[in-house]
Amino acid sequence: MTSPGDPTAVPGLLYRVLRGLATEAVVEVRMDLHMLALLNGRERTVAEYATLLADAGLRLTADVRTSAGVHILETRPA
Repeated sequence: MTSPGDPTAVPGLLYRVLRGLATEAVVEVRMDLHMLALLNGRERTVAEYATLLADAGLRLTADVRTSAGVHILETRPA
């Protein structure tokens, strides 16, 4: 992770990341359906986030798992 004030840093993203197929866990299926129905979105794997970030001109530089069940995804300009 970069230090505060680093001019090359892009703010990190805080997201829940899927471990694999959403069909493997009831909680993840429920959240995926919630995201799709309410927000026109879905949960993604780290690889899917990396592709999404690359499409936006960013690259994923770190994936930090937290004890809260979410990940901090650090990005930088591509």
